[in-house]
Amino acid sequence: MTAVNDHINYRTNNPAFGYIPPAPELPGALCAEVDSELFFPHPHATTQQEEAKSVCRGCPARTPCLSWSLAQHEALPYGIHGVWGGMTEDDRHKLLRTHRRQH
Repeated sequence: MTAVNDHINYRTNNPAFGYIPPAPELPGALCAEVDSELFFPHPHATTQQEEAKSVCRGCPARTPCLSWSLAQHEALPYGIHGVWGGMTEDDRHKLLRTHRRQH
């Protein structure tokens, strides 16, 4: 997850993004084996988003990664950018909105 944290550190040091906590260390995370830029696509780069999601689908750390990203999404005004736990920012927003409506 070091490469992912490097990307987050860039964003954390950029006032336009606000504070973003470092991603947790997730043993066995498959994202550590590929270029971290894959997980931070342009919002309309659907091919890249799907490629990142395909890496997540087989990842043993998917559940804790998604849990962390959902917690950040609720804690930060705009959530966090990127594919985390197999979901884009829009996916996470929709999931949380649906969950709130049901409860």
